[in-house]
Amino acid sequence: MSTPSVPPQPNLPPNVPGQVAPAPVVVKTPWTAYIKPAIWTLVAIYVIAFVFLNREIVTINFIFFQANVPLIFVLVGLALIGAALCAGVMMMTRRRANKAAQQAAMQGVPHK
Repeated sequence: MSTPSVPPQPNLPPNVPGQVAPAPVVVKTPWTAYIKPAIWTLVAIYVIAFVFLNREIVTINFIFFQANVPLIFVLVGLALIGAALCAGVMMMTRRRANKAAQQAAMQGVPHK
C-alpha cells in the first residue's frame, strides 16, 4: 500500500521545499506621474524670472500724490485687485441664482 501524497500547505513560508515562491509585486509609476512636478517646476522658474525681470522702480501718479514702487508690486497688487473683483462678481451671481431657485421652489415652479 502506498501513502497518498499530501499537497503543500498554503500557510508555509515560500522557501519550503515543494512550494513555489510568489513572484514579487513590482509597482511601476506611470510616466504621467512626472508631468505635474515638471509643470510646477517650470511655473516656479517662470515666476522667479518674472520677479527678477520686473524689479525696476516705476512712478505711479495718484493725482494728489505720487509713489515710486517696484513694478512687480504694482503687477501683483493689480492681480490681487482683479482676483478680488472676480470673486465678488462670482459670489453675487451665485447669490442671485440661489435666490431665484428658492423663489421658484416656493412657487412650485421647477428651476432650470
